[in-house]
Amino acid sequence: WRHPGKNFRIPLIDTFEPRYLGKRDGAIATGVKVIWDDPDASAEAACIAADISVGPPVMGQLGRQRIAIPNPDLSLRFSGGVAGGDHMVSLCRLESLTAGLATTSLEVRADGALLAVGISTTTCLKGD
Repeated sequence: WRHPGKNFRIPLIDTFEPRYLGKRDGAIATGVKVIWDDPDASAEAACIAADISVGPPVMGQLGRQRIAIPNPDLSLRFSGGVAGGDHMVSLCRLESLTAGLATTSLEVRADGALLAVGISTTTCLKGD
C-alpha cells in the first residue's frame, strides 16, 4: 500500500506493511506483517489484519468519491488457532453499502489455518 501523500503518512502502513494479494470469490485478500514473535498474540494480530483489510473493498465500491471512512466497528470470533508465521491474510468482502453504511464480512488466516471470522460496519462520510 502507498501513503496518501508525500506529507501525510499512515503509521499502520509503515508498521504492518499491508499488501494487496488478489481477489477470491468477491473478497479482497490483504497480507499483513505480524510484528510479534509470540503465538499467544495471534488474536491481536488477527484484529490488526482484519481492521486493515476493510478499506479496499469499501473504497473499491466508492470509486473516486471524496469520502472519509473512519475506523470500522469490527466484531471477530476466534477459532482458537494460533499463528507462528510472520504474516496473516485477511479476506474481506463488501456485503452491503446502503445509506452511507458499509458492511463487510471477514476471515483471517495464517499459514492456511483459520484464525478468525467476523463482520464490520463503517460509516462513509461525504467530503466537500
